[in-house]
Amino acid sequence: ALLLNLCEMIYDAKQKNKSDKVPYGYYQRIVSNIAHEQPWITQSVLKKAFKKYEETEKKETDARDTLNSASGFIVGRDLRTSLINKPTASSSTSSGDANESTGVEISGGTSQPQQ
Repeated sequence: ALLLNLCEMIYDAKQKNKSDKVPYGYYQRIVSNIAHEQPWITQSVLKKAFKKYEETEKKETDARDTLNSASGFIVGRDLRTSLINKPTASSSTSSGDANESTGVEISGGTSQPQQ
């Protein structure tokens, strides 16, 4: 859990950096701040843990992108909304019928609101 939290901190710092790299000396600062509590954490342990963290993060992101592109739908779209206000075969308008939402006659001639 501790390494995961540290990796998330490093990832955030990397994202904020303009060159998309871990800032210079960042690993050393982390190690020096927690060396008295966790003496087993070294720069090499942090670097290896972060490398694994980035690989799993990339795999999860790629998997999400693949699922989203395979479905063909925008993420978060409510599919039920695409069926609202679409005419069905039983409610198709024939000549002389009025459009229910606007009250305008659809048959040939002029389109005037019904009263």
